[in-house]
Amino acid sequence: MSALPAELSTGMVHGRFIVALVDGDDTDHEPEVIPATGRVSFKASVGYVPVPVTAEGPVTVMKGPIVGVLDDEGYLSTPHPTTGEPMYRGVKLLATDDPDMAVKDWTWTADYRFDSVNATTMTIPAHSFALPGGAVVDLTTMVKVPSSPGYGLPQAEAAVLRAEAVAQSVRDDADAGRFDGKPGLSIVNHGTNANTPRPDSPWVLWLGTVRPTNMLNYDLWDNS
Repeated sequence: MSALPAELSTGMVHGRFIVALVDGDDTDHEPEVIPATGRVSFKASVGYVPVPVTAEGPVTVMKGPIVGVLDDEGYLSTPHPTTGEPMYRGVKLLATDDPDMAVKDWTWTADYRFDSVNATTMTIPAHSFALPGGAVVDLTTMVKVPSSPGYGLPQAEAAVLRAEAVAQSVRDDADAGRFDGKPGLSIVNHGTNANTPRPDSPWVLWLGTVRPTNMLNYDLWDNS
């Protein structure tokens, strides 16, 4: 094998992957973790790039998939070309912003293939990323963050704003004699419990992923 032309820049990609399991036979009562096993493949968004000027003359760089492996602690590593065993942690890739390349601002795609644990296949969706020259990046900062049916801070803040607006409407109705009963607004975050009791309030804003069974006709349910 020959060395990469000196004019081309690279970046380093790191990452560590572990699997959380039920607590084992030890002194603490905490979940156990084991290193994930498998590989991460990197594929360029362009199959080749011309490099018009190098010390050895023009050259076209074709980019096949580059595969990293996980070591015995779950760290992304460069494999030995013959044995496939991890040699050192991290994988060097061509930079996506190299000014010497005729194609700029392309991306790498990371594709994850983990071995099964307890008959369950570990998965992380493939994703693209840029790799500036000389940069050191960690895949943990670039993987897609999983969605959750629960309430995060932005959703909660938005729900409060909507509740305040509706509460003002309820107060206006009460002042105008269009609403019977004790004035007031309650906000109930029932989550996934559809049978959460309804508070003694004339109007309730329910926050959760399932329709509350105790919801009245004039209540509001927010499942966003």
